[in-house]
Amino acid sequence: MRLREESGFTLTEVLTAMSLMIVVLLATLSTLDSFATTNQRNVTLNDMRETARLGIDTLAKELRNAGARTDQQSPVERAEPRDIVFDDVDPAGAGAGAESVRRVRYCLEQSTSKTGKLWRQEQAWTATLPASPSCPDASYGSQELIAEGVVNHAVGGNPPVFSYDATDLTQLTTIGTELFVDTDVDRDPATTDLSTSVRIRNRNRPPTAEFSATPQGNRHVLLNGGASSDPEGQQLDYDWSCDGTACPSWVDGQVIDYQVAPPGGAGHTFGLTVTDPGDLTSPSVTQTVVVP
Repeated sequence: MRLREESGFTLTEVLTAMSLMIVVLLATLSTLDSFATTNQRNVTLNDMRETARLGIDTLAKELRNAGARTDQQSPVERAEPRDIVFDDVDPAGAGAGAESVRRVRYCLEQSTSKTGKLWRQEQAWTATLPASPSCPDASYGSQELIAEGVVNHAVGGNPPVFSYDATDLTQLTTIGTELFVDTDVDRDPATTDLSTSVRIRNRNRPPTAEFSATPQGNRHVLLNGGASSDPEGQQLDYDWSCDGTACPSWVDGQVIDYQVAPPGGAGHTFGLTVTDPGDLTSPSVTQTVVVP
């Protein structure tokens, strides 16, 4: 009786199979590593996005509460594409003089080759605005990192972080904020656009002077500045002029019964300027009337 011949894998076949298994294993590990890297990047980007969103929400809230001191026309002291400085009420009660005002700054720290960082700084209000262009600026009392990974400079058109509806600070009413956030500025960025727009409510604007001059007879004229107005509804001081010079000291107030020097029947020119509590003065307006 013949025994059946047993057969198996040759050494070459075993080595070939092992090589294929190693290749498949390496490909699987590479795929898993790529997935883990992509997943970690997405987690990091989401965290950066959420931090940036909270940051611009804080900025928007502070801008809505911004308020100028009575000697200022606007709470915004600096308005640049990547740097904004404004004043608001200090909840801790610190500040200068009788007003509790703090100075708040948001600025972008950025080089040409890296992603940027948005910083928030504040200090008790002082008469002199720090002029240093550095961000953050050591002359401020504090600094807080608001957002990382800002890549506005890598986006088409190089959009500003801050945009304004006017170049004149006294006429500025709306401020926009736009952040493009990514983890790597050198990679084709799948950027995240975060934006907000805030209307400035608390700013002092110049008043407007307007009056009537009504002859009353017997050389009397009634001067009434009641049509003058202040955008913030504040009480006004009235400064009258009579024939090109200041009226007598007793001519003071909104409504004046003024008697011109004899004889009557001549034309007389009266003028008015009004001033609000913040010492903002209107342009002067004049009228010429015949006072019999």
